[in-house]
Amino acid sequence: MTRTNYRSYPAKLRKKAIKMVIEEGKTTYKTSQELSLPKSTLESWIKAYKSKSSKNTADQKPSYADLEQELVRVNQELDRVKMERDIFKKVTAHFAQETL
Repeated sequence: MTRTNYRSYPAKLRKKAIKMVIEEGKTTYKTSQELSLPKSTLESWIKAYKSKSSKNTADQKPSYADLEQELVRVNQELDRVKMERDIFKKVTAHFAQETL
């Protein structure tokens, strides 16, 4: 049995290749030709990058400060809505007395 030796590429080259395809919009074929890479290798790097980035965005949780800001905003909105409700109650009661 013979063992296949896989070529390893520097991380800098991987980042450059991924950037060319994703950010600059070049095709995988053109990028692989420019950087002398096998097209399948570049495609696997891009696939891994996309799956990693999608996991990162899905796993991110809001920070404590963000949650506190949201809580303050919701409490302010609640106070405003309660005030509006009380005003409508008073107006309704006023018009109800006028009609009697």
